[in-house]
This record gives sequence, structure tokens and C-alpha cells, in this order.
Amino acid sequence: MTEHLLRKIDQLRQKLHYIANIKGISHPEVLAVSKKLDTVILQYQLICIGRDVENNEVSV
Repeated sequence: MTEHLLRKIDQLRQKLHYIANIKGISHPEVLAVSKKLDTVILQYQLICIGRDVENNEVSV
């Protein structure tokens, strides 16, 4: 699961940089990709600290 998220993070970062270079950093498409990237990074961080992303409970 974490490998999938890391690949997704990398893909979204590349997409974000590409779109920002072409359309500018304030373009709505750049902001949408940035929000998606933030969400995926948060999912990854929650998994890494042992939390269940679905219900935010600490795993034992």
C-alpha cells in the first residue's frame, strides 16, 4: 500500500510541476492537483504513523 502511495505522490508532483510551468501556479488545475497531492501525502503519513486512514484510530 505504501509503495502505491509513494508512486502516486511522485506522479502527482511531476504533474503539478508540469502544469504549473505551463499554466502558472495560480491556475485552477494546478490548485486541484495540489489538493489531491496533499490528500495522498496525508494518507501516506497516517499509514506511516500506524493510523487507520478510514477511521483515524491508532493501530495496536
